[in-house]
Amino acid sequence: DFAPRNNIIYFRQSVLSRFNGTRLVRDEGGARDRDVLSQFPRERPVEARSGQSPGDHTVVPSTMYLLVDHPQPIGLGHPRKYALVKNPNPQQFVAAYDAVSSVLSVPTQRLLGRRSIPGGWDKARQGHYLSHPPDPRYRTLADIIVRDVDPRFAGDDLARAYAIKRYLEREGFYTLRSSHKDDRDPAASFLFGSMRGYCVHFAHAAAYLLRSQGIAARVALGYAVQTTKRGGGSSVLVMADRAHAWPEIHLVGIGWVTFDIYPERTDMPPPTMVDYDLEKLLGELARSDKTAGLRPDGKPFEIPWAVIGAVSLASLMGLLLLAYLIKGYRRLAPRLRPAAYPRLAYVAVLDRLSDLGVRRRHGETRERHAARLRELTPSFDSLTRLHLSMALGAGGSGPGRGAEVARLEAQVLAELRGAVHPARRALAVLNPIGWILTR
Repeated sequence: DFAPRNNIIYFRQSVLSRFNGTRLVRDEGGARDRDVLSQFPRERPVEARSGQSPGDHTVVPSTMYLLVDHPQPIGLGHPRKYALVKNPNPQQFVAAYDAVSSVLSVPTQRLLGRRSIPGGWDKARQGHYLSHPPDPRYRTLADIIVRDVDPRFAGDDLARAYAIKRYLEREGFYTLRSSHKDDRDPAASFLFGSMRGYCVHFAHAAAYLLRSQGIAARVALGYAVQTTKRGGGSSVLVMADRAHAWPEIHLVGIGWVTFDIYPERTDMPPPTMVDYDLEKLLGELARSDKTAGLRPDGKPFEIPWAVIGAVSLASLMGLLLLAYLIKGYRRLAPRLRPAAYPRLAYVAVLDRLSDLGVRRRHGETRERHAARLRELTPSFDSLTRLHLSMALGAGGSGPGRGAEVARLEAQVLAELRGAVHPARRALAVLNPIGWILTR
């Protein structure tokens, strides 16, 4: 039931924070990045020294099931504890462990006013998270970018970080066709060149620009899953093509904050949606569901489309037959019920007109309807007047009036046969629902 604010779930695996003179690498010494878990749990849980503020973060429990080997464990958001769990399906999963993570619960914009470097950091720690290539262009470009910050927030670290983020999003172009692999500093080749690259280039360029402004930054590696591109349920299938790199910045009293770059321009197609059935199947396997969505014979449960189609077709044919039976009865009713012949004969004529598409309109009186059809069937006007006269009790309803109705009915049918094309009359006969529209 975790719903990220920006519709992206981040699964972090490792971070790059130490500048070795050429590029950012992992801090193998262990003196820094103690909030990052790099070891899989064994008999005992492994816990990180979390620097995330409890009041501004939500604790999200999850369980990770790895389908392939990974050098470091993966966890949602900012993982702070991993504990081994029983692997429900060793043939399918290479590892299984519980994860307890911290996820920022307040909008990042509400963190304005906080410094990046705590007063308690010594020079070595500050240098670790502020070191960047000696290329002076990083500081020069960053100074130019932050000039556009609202004067009210000119000295605010987060406001300056947002200015750098927006610059890269606006000016950069996301593509996999530019690798910058042949350059000693790929970030410089990207940032001061074409500004065409992928997440690694954006993340490193952002980290160096931020560091040049005295903002502690590092690059996180892992996976990013768009929740708008996945199925429902509590299972999330993380595919290899969701691999991602993004910057993190440090804020006093908060901890490390995901600060991803979202370029406005790209030549990449939208990510494909994960197969929901596969995601559900793996989720059931992870929950120790022995059937895993399968029948006892080992075959997958399938929707009986053939049966559904046959039942639907039979139902449709049944409704069609019922409509024709009702239509036929209404045509024969005047002869089957002699006592009500005058009224039923008039209704039968109206049904024929409805089949031909010349039914009485909404709000139209019977007299106007008959007048509108005089060219098609002049006798229908007389039949309508006789019907109204009998319905209102004028002139009685004896055998003579019934014979007059029969005569006019025959004339109307003869006039329709002479005025309406045979093909149109054939379609009218086949029309099963004309009587429904009779009024």
